[in-house]
Amino acid sequence: TEFGRNINAHISFDAYKAQLFNDIKQAEDLIKPVDPMLNYSMSDIRNPNGYGSAFKPDDDFIAYRNMRMNYYAIKALEARANLWYGDNDKAYNAAKEVIEARNENDVQKFQLASGVDYTATNFMLTTEQIFGLYVYNMATTYTNNFGNGLYRKGTASTTITNQLYGNTGTDFREATIWNLLTMTNGSKYNVIKKYLTNESNVT
Repeated sequence: TEFGRNINAHISFDAYKAQLFNDIKQAEDLIKPVDPMLNYSMSDIRNPNGYGSAFKPDDDFIAYRNMRMNYYAIKALEARANLWYGDNDKAYNAAKEVIEARNENDVQKFQLASGVDYTATNFMLTTEQIFGLYVYNMATTYTNNFGNGLYRKGTASTTITNQLYGNTGTDFREATIWNLLTMTNGSKYNVIKKYLTNESNVT
């Protein structure tokens, strides 16, 4: 409830839970009347002040709401928190509001990625993103952690298909988002390509 340098006093588990949901509720009440995410299409939100965009914010702080902690991100957090505490009905209701959110042309705001997204090497799946964090030096981070096999999942080519996706042969992630790397010493590692990018792409 306060921002400062002092260490917070310990509180009970129930008190923490109450404060967590109170914080989420306050955030929702504060942002709902002013968040452009509720009034503009995702195309406009991603292109503020752009040609053909109806979203023309006076202040850049309110721009690019899709990458900030927006109203729908708060509802998604509410759903996740309710799942933590086993309240499935409340989690469902909060998640449903995100899932059913639509643009003015009745197109869903958040759409599950299709095979086209994967084949276009859009491994970040922007159509599914509810909010984002900026990460600088992403290409270097990927190389140092995934590109060298430090973060990996098994060594057999069938590990990913069998253990993660049930070997269905129809899951887009199964076929496209993992790479079996062969290291200089001949060892093989499955590494995820989700964070694969270049220096010019820092999100």
